[in-house]
Amino acid sequence: MNSQTKSPLPPKTSWAVWFFRWALMGVTGVVLLAIAFYSIENSRGRRAWENCRRELEAKGEQLHWSAFIPAAISDDKNILAAPRMSEWFVGRDRNEIITRLAFTNLVEFGHGRAHTTKPMTVAEIRIVQSNSDLNVQDGDTPLYHFGQHQILCIRRPTAQTNQTTAISCSGEVLPEIMFDEALLSDVIKNLVRLTGRRYEVAPDAARQIVSSSKQTISLVLKNVTASQALLDVLNHYNLQWVEAGKSSIGRIELKDPTVTQIPGYPKVQEEIERVIRYALNSGATTVAQGMVLTANPDRVKPAQITMIRKTEKTLTDQDILEILPTNAFGLPAPAISRFRVESTESKTFRILLDASQIYTPQEFLEWSNQFQSEFDRIREALKRPLSSMAGNFSEPWLVPTPNYKSFRALAEMLAQRAQSHLLLKQPQDAVRELKLLWQMFRILESKPITLVSAMTETALVECYVDVVRNGIRLNSWQEPQLLAIQEELSEINLPSLLATALRYERVYGLRMMNVAFDASGQTGLANQLQTTYKAARDLGMPHGWFDQNLATLARLAQKSIDSIDPTNRSISVEQVKAWHADERSMIAEFRPYTFFAGSILFNRVGSFRTVARIQTLTHEAIIACALEGFRIKNGPYPAALGSLSPALVQKLPRDPIGGSPMKYRRLSEDKFLLYSIGCDNHDDGGVSEKDSVLGD
Repeated sequence: MNSQTKSPLPPKTSWAVWFFRWALMGVTGVVLLAIAFYSIENSRGRRAWENCRRELEAKGEQLHWSAFIPAAISDDKNILAAPRMSEWFVGRDRNEIITRLAFTNLVEFGHGRAHTTKPMTVAEIRIVQSNSDLNVQDGDTPLYHFGQHQILCIRRPTAQTNQTTAISCSGEVLPEIMFDEALLSDVIKNLVRLTGRRYEVAPDAARQIVSSSKQTISLVLKNVTASQALLDVLNHYNLQWVEAGKSSIGRIELKDPTVTQIPGYPKVQEEIERVIRYALNSGATTVAQGMVLTANPDRVKPAQITMIRKTEKTLTDQDILEILPTNAFGLPAPAISRFRVESTESKTFRILLDASQIYTPQEFLEWSNQFQSEFDRIREALKRPLSSMAGNFSEPWLVPTPNYKSFRALAEMLAQRAQSHLLLKQPQDAVRELKLLWQMFRILESKPITLVSAMTETALVECYVDVVRNGIRLNSWQEPQLLAIQEELSEINLPSLLATALRYERVYGLRMMNVAFDASGQTGLANQLQTTYKAARDLGMPHGWFDQNLATLARLAQKSIDSIDPTNRSISVEQVKAWHADERSMIAEFRPYTFFAGSILFNRVGSFRTVARIQTLTHEAIIACALEGFRIKNGPYPAALGSLSPALVQKLPRDPIGGSPMKYRRLSEDKFLLYSIGCDNHDDGGVSEKDSVLGD
């Protein structure tokens, strides 16, 4: 029997060797996964950016900074190379022309004049004891209330008739408002809903509401507005309603015992300023660029304001003075000297604009004639064909910018001189002032067109259009001036200008991201991003994520550009809302493909809103010029806009918001209503909602 020889057993592997092998396999796996992760993400990002770049360049878009660097031009052809031009119109600093043209200098001039004007009654406030004393007409409703029990009712003449009617208010008088065993939070929520407002609650006020909601509320209020009921409830629980500036969102806060409680106070001031402006414009008066000019103060019809007093307190002149707007018309003089209040025996207060705030056209022209040397110097420079700002164009953030304050100061001065000539029935002299204002646009043609350049030109257009509208209101223009103005206005294409500026801003952002991500970049504004970008690199961020952010930024910018139709000079509200929602979502949420793009985005909606508004005013002014020309030739205004084309206007401008026809209605033989439907795409009959992007 053969015996089998047993082979020796292999030596046992030590735990250290076993651990080392598994650790090596684990590290190798992690390294391979990391390599795969970085390879995939880098490849994906590079592909996304290359595809984005190819798509945009196929559409004719430029994504390289070199394409935006302007070609050099000789000094003899350059407007800004003329004496003093760059000093006045390039940069951000306050300069000589801003100081000289400041309207505060006019106030100093007025202190030494022999007054040819007298205080002007701009409003009359009537005090009544109850609603029954209001003498309410059809359609009249209380407008605002302030204090605990007072209601303010403001009326002004409408464009349709010579009668008066109340301005729309936050709600009608309700026969009864009842809550039965309801929580305070629910009462507030339902009352705010009845007012048609939105609101937020301050943290300390929220704690007060929660504490008070431990017990239920039962109350019945009769013959009150929802706003009045809301304020009474808030007042009872030591709360107050605060208007959040021009926003439609109010804020509920705890009362501050050191401040006089006047809920809705900013809204009251804002509406009083509006009706005073309306009253002034009803006469041979202009309220523009911060100046009140009048050729005939006796033609001004004071605004009518009625106040219901439900307390025993007797109102004084000082009480009335405190509700008046302190910044009405942007006047340069101290606020305390603008208005005076005089009481009468008939329970009426007269609001007078102080004589020091009122100037005749002759006085304004006399004062501003001292600037003729500056005007002549600018006219001489504008004889040159081109405009280019001297500066460093190696990076977009080093590009020189136009001095907005200088342009604005000069535009307001020229516009106000034109207004003065119109009040004096000197339309040809007004056109001369407008011509210089118009030619100032050429200075802003300096490349590249930045957003500052675009918004500066938009501000100049607003000044120009304001003069045109006032001239039509005063029936000052004659047919030759109307034709010249129409021709100039027809060249204005602010949406196209905005699209050009957005292309520059996109390249600015892309270049800044590239320089900031490059550790060696140490130039200008990009330094502000380098710390963040360096930290991301040190934490191992794949370069592909950065490429994804470049693609995100470029595509988002393209969406905003695509919402503009330069050919029809219009803006698509739906597209603006869509890309704005995408941007807000991107900024609110952290995502590796969008985080860096979101960090350098700026709010462009405001620019779109401003451009849409001013382009709309421009189109309205073109049509209004044609309507005025029709009136001069035929007597009454036409029944429809179709009667204007092609004899008085070659092609009727369309609504810049959406591209639909402008709305027109003849109110009488010498009055008309012309308006855009606005951002809500709803025809509100020409009623403007001042505190919202909606309305006509």
